[in-house]
Amino acid sequence: MDISPLVISLGETEEWDINPVSPFPLVLYKLNDEEERFDKLNVNSVEQIHPYLTFSNILIIIDTKGQQAYLWVGKEATVHMKFLAARIAPATRDLHGSMSTMQLHNIEESEEPPEFKELLQI
Repeated sequence: MDISPLVISLGETEEWDINPVSPFPLVLYKLNDEEERFDKLNVNSVEQIHPYLTFSNILIIIDTKGQQAYLWVGKEATVHMKFLAARIAPATRDLHGSMSTMQLHNIEESEEPPEFKELLQI
């Protein structure tokens, strides 16, 4: 079954997107320490997030439905990566418009709170 968005053309200047499926509410970013930025990753399910939860990664997970943001830090992330992530994570969170006032929760690998585990089904 194809669930790609349906676009209805209303002439040359107007189009409406009609998507019968709610968009996936989580947005995932992975720290790219070489470029000193967070890169947005295309995920459509929590199962697609699981492979990124590795000991050397630092991730930002935005819950657009619950209006929460999480900075997840793998156990073996370097000190440089941690400082870089702490410095640039708020700007990445702020890309989400009106939700930019949401708190950014810092989470260390193996110390995930129950609500985070429930969100990611881990």
